[in-house]
Amino acid sequence: MKRPQHHIPPIRINHNSWAKTDKQNVTAFAEHLALVFQHFPSQLSVTEEETINNDLNAPSQMALPMKKIRINKVKNVIQYKINPRKALGYDLITGKILKELSQKGLRAITQIYNAVLQTEYFPCQWKVGQIVMIVKPGNHPNDITSYRPISLLPIVSKILQKHFLND
Repeated sequence: MKRPQHHIPPIRINHNSWAKTDKQNVTAFAEHLALVFQHFPSQLSVTEEETINNDLNAPSQMALPMKKIRINKVKNVIQYKINPRKALGYDLITGKILKELSQKGLRAITQIYNAVLQTEYFPCQWKVGQIVMIVKPGNHPNDITSYRPISLLPIVSKILQKHFLND
């Protein structure tokens, strides 16, 4: 939170105009990213797509119930797999904050994760990413093509995802 906020300089929209306000910058980036990241058309037939969607939306899929997450696993992920220097998401929770949690705090997070597994509901807030535009190294910051987007997700969702990846 103490890191200085980097101000994006005016962006050249076209050969003779500049985006000077934050709103103009956001609009320019949105239009540029919409051109760069095109949606790929589906390679599947309509019936194949419907079959997949029906299977994914089935109320009870044939899978074994997930094992409860143990507090030691959460603690190990936080201690050894979370970088405290990584950029924080919109919730402003850092890896350093999580590394300083007491046993009671770790127990609370573990209970939340187990509730997510039991209810089979991943909180919508954990899916929200903050998009930040970063200048590519060696490129001029006034050119809109010099930026690349990164998505910053809440760290609590990353911990749960790392648990799934390890099991």
